[in-house]
Amino acid sequence: MPLTLPASTASPRLSRYVCLYASRTVMLGLHRAYYRVPANSPAWRPLNIDTPSRTSTFLLPRRGISSSSTMQRRPQSQARNVRAGFIWSGLAHILSNTLAVPSFIGPIPNSTLAPQTTHLLLWARVFSQHHSALSHNQPPVMGLTLKKPEGVAGSTAPAVIVGLFVAFGGILFGYDTGTIGGILGMKHWREVFSTGYVNPKDNLPDVTANQTSLIVSILSAGTFFGALTAAPTADFLGRRLGLVASNIVFCLGVILQTIATDIPLFVAGRFFAGYGVGMISATIPLYQSETAPKWIRGAIVGCYQLAITIGLLLAAIVDNATKDRQDTGSYRIPIAVQFAWAIVLFTGCIWLPETPRWFIKKGHPEKAAKSLSTLRRLNVDDPALVEELAEITANHEYELSLGKATYADCFRGNLGKRLATGCALQSLQQLTGVNFIFYYGTSFFQNSGIKNPFVVTMITSCVNVGSTFPGLYLVEKWGRRNLLLFGAIGMAVCQFIVAITGTVAGVENMAAQKALIAFVCIYIFFFACSWGPVAWVVTGEIFPLKVRAKSLSMTTASNWLLNFAIGYATPYMVNDGPGNANLGAKVFFVWGGCCFICIFFVWGMIYETKGLSLEQVDELYGKCSKAWKSPGFVPTVSFQDVQDMQADNRRTSLTDIEADASRKRSATHAEYPEKTVV
Repeated sequence: MPLTLPASTASPRLSRYVCLYASRTVMLGLHRAYYRVPANSPAWRPLNIDTPSRTSTFLLPRRGISSSSTMQRRPQSQARNVRAGFIWSGLAHILSNTLAVPSFIGPIPNSTLAPQTTHLLLWARVFSQHHSALSHNQPPVMGLTLKKPEGVAGSTAPAVIVGLFVAFGGILFGYDTGTIGGILGMKHWREVFSTGYVNPKDNLPDVTANQTSLIVSILSAGTFFGALTAAPTADFLGRRLGLVASNIVFCLGVILQTIATDIPLFVAGRFFAGYGVGMISATIPLYQSETAPKWIRGAIVGCYQLAITIGLLLAAIVDNATKDRQDTGSYRIPIAVQFAWAIVLFTGCIWLPETPRWFIKKGHPEKAAKSLSTLRRLNVDDPALVEELAEITANHEYELSLGKATYADCFRGNLGKRLATGCALQSLQQLTGVNFIFYYGTSFFQNSGIKNPFVVTMITSCVNVGSTFPGLYLVEKWGRRNLLLFGAIGMAVCQFIVAITGTVAGVENMAAQKALIAFVCIYIFFFACSWGPVAWVVTGEIFPLKVRAKSLSMTTASNWLLNFAIGYATPYMVNDGPGNANLGAKVFFVWGGCCFICIFFVWGMIYETKGLSLEQVDELYGKCSKAWKSPGFVPTVSFQDVQDMQADNRRTSLTDIEADASRKRSATHAEYPEKTVV
């Protein structure tokens, strides 16, 4: 039977929720967005609500409403019973984590997407908190604590296995990035590709600084364009087939590099390989975020970054194994090994399920249900699966209702401040100098007089892999600001020590060479556990949904552009010869100075977003004027306040709830001195 508002029902509590919310949404004109399902659904029963302009159908579990249930229990939970009626204001954020973003997914605010009214923000915040494990009643998953939350139906094993498998693509990224440094130092490769230039340091044939710059940086250029085309490709072909297409492009680049005997063909191969890597680097986190359960999504996507570091390590190992060969196998074997990684990923992608979100986007709810059933090991008519599918569908419909944002919108208001923060953060990540080690580390160690440069490169890659693990823990334990400050200070100190040691000590001073290697490794530790992953985490958290794709594309582009610029300019900065700066180890003064700038940038521009829900991040930017005061930010309304509302019949409006929350906290926003890491 239809329910005409405002009217009471058999359940006074439900009536109060429905009437209060529906009357408010009608006034706002938000009743256009709703979720419809067949009336004969085996797990849900429809509730028809008549408004002045239409009849909307919401879903309630067939078990009915249990007044004794708590807000955390499912499916008879009171919060879950009424949640379907609040889809457009709350559920838009519950699954916003499933949207595409380059590595390290974080919560994305979007209070700029809908009218900024107290009650709308409240309901969005309430239900996003309920599902994000950020409420007062369910502590957040911290660091590497990956215990499945109580009450989560089905199995997470299929989704975890799928997410970890596609993370294998990070090995392609890391290996292709890391192998070039060793190849540039191989004598036979230098002889084959030299155009007549002789390196004055060892009197052997070599490529010029200009040629080195082009060979190294062209990969980043290809990656830049590949990342830009990844999103439309994944939307058109699907996430799974998008990965297949990127593998094909990558393999084309590997073939060209393997058969090349001159620089132009080798450069072309590097470009196409980079193009494929760029597509992979954008598509894999997208696939992971759309298939992984919410409670473990961050860790699964983080494994992609871990796979990149493993790829760098494997590149160093293979380069070290073939460096002494006196034939084309010295460089062709490391290049051809990439076929193995591509074949593994290509074969797996054929059998992987497509993401439920892409099926919903294309209007295939039955296929979406089947895909989600495979990933969760639940029947298609299971209430938990039907509910999750409803959330995905509602979130998609809400996105469609927002309309399209222009690039100009990204520069307006505090969105411009966030965009500047994201672009600067990604640029400074490159200016810390880490890619100097992985692009030119072998050559630098050779020129510094170190006897086993390939072994040292392998050691630095091992440090990079091992240091990623504490970073995954500390980002939630210490927070974003503290970890970035910790990393910037540590990197700056190490860079200056390396610069001084390499400048003052001669190549024959073995103690100085050992100290140089040690502090390079310590520097990599500071980077891998801080700026490496956290830069992606922060940029993934600060943009609203409506401008998210455009803003993230610009921040990611700034990363790749700086990557290209550094890769191209570094040989001119380091090498000997006319027109070159011949800085040698002095280049670490440049990187150290950039790390010193990073300290002030983090202090003045990076807001602490640890432990905040989707709406709270946007509230943080709206209410906290200074980044260094953000660690003391206290959200206005918590999930506990809604539980209090449920228990207290005297509160009949959302204004009362917010006022009561304010009284309990004495203030809606407190700015406390920042806590420092001891």
